[in-house]
Amino acid sequence: KEIFNLKLIDFENLENNEFFFIHEKPFTDQYNIRPDFTLFINGIPVAIIEAKKEISDEEEYTYLNALRQIERYERESPKLFNFVQLGIGIADKNFYIPTYPNRDRQARWKTRKVEIWKEETPNGEYKENIFGILKPEILTDLVENFIFFQARQGSINKVVARYMQYYAVNKTFHRIEEYVNGGNKNRGLIWHWQGSGKTWEIIFLAEKFYRKYYARDAVVFIIVDRRELENQFNEVLISLKNTKFVIDQKKGARISSVEEFKEKLKQIKEAENNPNVSAKGVHLVMMHKFRSEHLKAIPEGVIKKKEILLLRDEAHRSEGGTDAVFSAVRNHIFKNAVLIGFTGTPVHKRENSTFETFAYPREGEFYLHRYFIADSIRDGYTVPLTFRVALSEFIKTNVDEREIKKIVDLYFVNRSLSDEDLTEDEITATERVVSKDLKLESLLKSDAYLKRVSEYIAQNLQRDTEDFTFKALVAVQSRLSAVKLKRALDKVLLQKFKDYSPQWIEVVITYTNDDELEIKEYLNKLRHRYGITHPEDINKEILKRFKNEENPKVLIVNKRLLTGFDCKKLKVLYLAEILKDTLLLQASARVNRPYLGKEFGLIVDLTGISIENYKKAIQEYNLYEQKEINEDILKNLFKDSQEIWETFLRKLEDFKNLFENITGLTLEEFSKKLTSKSSEEAKKILREVVGKILVSKEGTNVLIPLLEELIKLYETLGGYPEKAKPEWRREYKTLKTLQVALNKKLNPRKVIRIPKEIQEEILKRVEFGEIKNLDEIKVDLKVLENLLKEGKDYRIISDWLIPLTNLLEQEKEEPLYRLIYKRLKKLQKEYIEKSLTAERIIKELKNLTDQIGSYRQQLKNLSPEKIIIRAISYYLRAKGIELPQKVENLEKSLSSLINNPPSEEIKREVRKQLKVLLIKAKVPAAEREKILDHLMEEVILPYSRRFRNETG
Repeated sequence: KEIFNLKLIDFENLENNEFFFIHEKPFTDQYNIRPDFTLFINGIPVAIIEAKKEISDEEEYTYLNALRQIERYERESPKLFNFVQLGIGIADKNFYIPTYPNRDRQARWKTRKVEIWKEETPNGEYKENIFGILKPEILTDLVENFIFFQARQGSINKVVARYMQYYAVNKTFHRIEEYVNGGNKNRGLIWHWQGSGKTWEIIFLAEKFYRKYYARDAVVFIIVDRRELENQFNEVLISLKNTKFVIDQKKGARISSVEEFKEKLKQIKEAENNPNVSAKGVHLVMMHKFRSEHLKAIPEGVIKKKEILLLRDEAHRSEGGTDAVFSAVRNHIFKNAVLIGFTGTPVHKRENSTFETFAYPREGEFYLHRYFIADSIRDGYTVPLTFRVALSEFIKTNVDEREIKKIVDLYFVNRSLSDEDLTEDEITATERVVSKDLKLESLLKSDAYLKRVSEYIAQNLQRDTEDFTFKALVAVQSRLSAVKLKRALDKVLLQKFKDYSPQWIEVVITYTNDDELEIKEYLNKLRHRYGITHPEDINKEILKRFKNEENPKVLIVNKRLLTGFDCKKLKVLYLAEILKDTLLLQASARVNRPYLGKEFGLIVDLTGISIENYKKAIQEYNLYEQKEINEDILKNLFKDSQEIWETFLRKLEDFKNLFENITGLTLEEFSKKLTSKSSEEAKKILREVVGKILVSKEGTNVLIPLLEELIKLYETLGGYPEKAKPEWRREYKTLKTLQVALNKKLNPRKVIRIPKEIQEEILKRVEFGEIKNLDEIKVDLKVLENLLKEGKDYRIISDWLIPLTNLLEQEKEEPLYRLIYKRLKKLQKEYIEKSLTAERIIKELKNLTDQIGSYRQQLKNLSPEKIIIRAISYYLRAKGIELPQKVENLEKSLSSLINNPPSEEIKREVRKQLKVLLIKAKVPAAEREKILDHLMEEVILPYSRRFRNETG
């Protein structure tokens, strides 16, 4: 008895397959059908094509005729569609759809979404070409890796990759294969706008990786940072029917606890050395489960295996700042894993750069694949947005000095004992301070403003949602504001609509034990109404009904649901909250999902500043697409993390030595005293150390600036793996404690902030006029393109000049950087005064940036003497002076200056040799002495001191 393994399709060696088509091939099932073309692989029908005229007198859109024909075939010959994977229409619009047997013979075309296919051109652009999907290498890849079945609401849904998903996944997979086979790049960023289907991209990539490296014990972690995202992903993963990893994993993908995650890590580590242990699988895990204690749970704290894929959704969040410890632990444990980030809105800040974490910006790579707003609208995957600005006619603060004094007096009569650290003379509450302290954020929380918002929404809601065909979201400034607005809306809507029910409007916020009484009372009402105890379970139920039922029609939120929440019927976002940058773009994407009859998403700006913030954010993101800026600015602004870490360690040693000389304590002894003593004793020790530093000249002039620099360096490192180690976290905490204590002494500030209770009393006296519509702006493709052009020069200058100046401000001890920094400050002044054209400033910025990049590259290979000569050369070149090529004598004298205790004799020799070179360069005598003075003081002596310290 012989057993054969047969492959119906050879996916590895395409030349072993037969690809052919038949015109009008008849198929007999319940009815006889004849598709225009049927495409076969090895005799298996995998796709059909239906062709129609581009123009017809009988029908406005001929592609709909092709679609109906394909759907008739699905009904009349369901057996054929056990095999056929794609239906393709050629008409006035070329499209493809996933096909499947329609045995229940239900009509589908009214809600069915047709897809377009684009091909990548050699210059990296994409052009529509439906026949590109039929290329053997693409069609077989789609059949093998990019078709999933999903159980949804009692039926089976078929998912086929869109073109941008296909290309993004395969570019990423190419990166993975290169790395696993010996390459050195194990990171990548997919920058895809909302609506492009990042969830499916992650699942396509996970499945392809799992299949490819199955025999090598492939492990995938899908990493999210929000509970809502985890729930959404988990629902999708559970619903999948034909993925290998779902079939293999009976208990599901979600890792529910920190302990379970720790056990999984131990299992992966054990499988590295024991072939009888398998750790393969695809897992869903929350970012906060990457805890530093896991380093102790696995030998060496590192998993060395390469066949581990980390897929980080919403990669712009929870990577820096206070969350950096989680990313540091992740990067330390999975040192050799592949890390891929997915985001629609990357960020680039000193302490958190999506590009630095997931890409290779210093090598000119900012992303593996990009698909932004204009692409999405052009392809029909998102709808255009309309911004409406609606503002209150007036705002009055009905308080004078006497009224304020009464409020302050009352505050001190009624305040609690816990407030006794704030005395009456420390509070400055004048009309001027009130107007300054009551910023827009505070005004947006006032009862008077929320009342006007409720009136405006009641007046416009029915029209904005097209007679409640669609749904709305209201974003407010605080969680308490959400509850107050709900109550206000209940009142006004009840008066306007006879059939109004409180279930029309629901609140989705985070609840805590420290909430105000009003929030607690509202939560208790929800518990009673829904019969559910846990607040998050109530929120889940509300969201489920919002997506699937008629009510609620409106959700009120504060921060929540503004990112990652998908509901296609959501059309309107009322903004009564200040949003900027990434969060504003993410929030706007909540209302841009296509849905039957939805022509645009509507954002109603009730703050007056959102549309300008939106324009700025769009322009800023476009800068990363400008090739010239990528190469000539950003690449040079990114510093290597390893270099930063080494600088941090070197300067930390300098700090420790100086700290011990000044305080008589080592930094380790100081740290132990702070943590091992009682609170009062620790405060006493801290005060003593601060006192010793402040009375020391070296303390104020050297140690404090060095401390500031150390903290900046540490925070700049983001999720650098070494930061995951507990000893470094303790070190940083000690430095931060010292910094805060020193700042309190150095910058004592009188309290001019108005206490919360006084502010609330004043806000009760604020009066708002009626909110009225001012203007509407449709942000369609044309407007977007204009936005990207509008103010291009000033955006380039501001987004180039300011980061570059800030970067060099931190490195002014480097003499060359100090020279460039001074030129930048002058450029900044000339830019503000308009004394130079934008083109001239951009050209000079490019030149200075190139100098920095070139200088940094040269530093790696140059001796200290040559570094000083290079800096001298840069300075002279800026003045139009070329340094002669033969500089051996100057180099020798510089060597003496660096390697010996500085003496006047050596300094004179250096000055003499430099003077000789200036004479050869024909620098006039009067100017020569001035240049010599400057170079000695600003370049040669500072550099020589630095190199002497490093070698000594």
